[in-house]
Amino acid sequence: MRTRRQIVLRLVGSLQVLVEQVNELEREIAEALHAHPDGEIFSAFFRKRESVICAATLLSEIGDCRARYPHRDAIAADGGHAPVAVESGKRHSAKFRWACNKRLRVALATLADSTRHWNPWAADRYAKARAAGKDHPHAIRVLGRAWSRILWRCWQDRTPYDPARHTGLQQHVPVTIPGTSGPRPDLAATQRMLGAAVTRRADRRTEREALDSKPTSANSLGA
Repeated sequence: MRTRRQIVLRLVGSLQVLVEQVNELEREIAEALHAHPDGEIFSAFFRKRESVICAATLLSEIGDCRARYPHRDAIAADGGHAPVAVESGKRHSAKFRWACNKRLRVALATLADSTRHWNPWAADRYAKARAAGKDHPHAIRVLGRAWSRILWRCWQDRTPYDPARHTGLQQHVPVTIPGTSGPRPDLAATQRMLGAAVTRRADRRTEREALDSKPTSANSLGA
């Protein structure tokens, strides 16, 4: 028992050194991300500080050359979140995209999987995909493609993501006021409400009804 105890203590000491090195490396990545002109654009899509690695991955894989992705679906195609159209005679189908940037695929999937837990618009997109019969990886790709279009627009305009300007999100947290001809939307109040809507966990009732017993890890991306 004493020998086993010494072995465990040595292993714990080795792990502590590794954890310190990992934390130091993450701090360096965070500093480099914030120092980059486009760093804030990618960081704005995440809530938690721990997501700095995913934001840095998106920045490193997408880069800063706007001409590289000339249209809004180019990032989704490069990242494997857009299907491949297959045509044979009169038959037309869409298949899983195998040839793509694998690191960008995982980063987009992480973005989609994290936002569906707190963003009402993302949660609704994911729940609708599940309700349509798509499994978890496929639903994540559907949501990832939608996010890639928003990311592309922010990236092209050099403007960080602002929930108050996200039209799709506004439709999920509308504020109405009474009027002589009936209730009407209050755009200013809705935009103010968006700040609160994305800081608490989104209502997942619809999502729970669509989910089955399959694992929900974003890393289980299959065909």
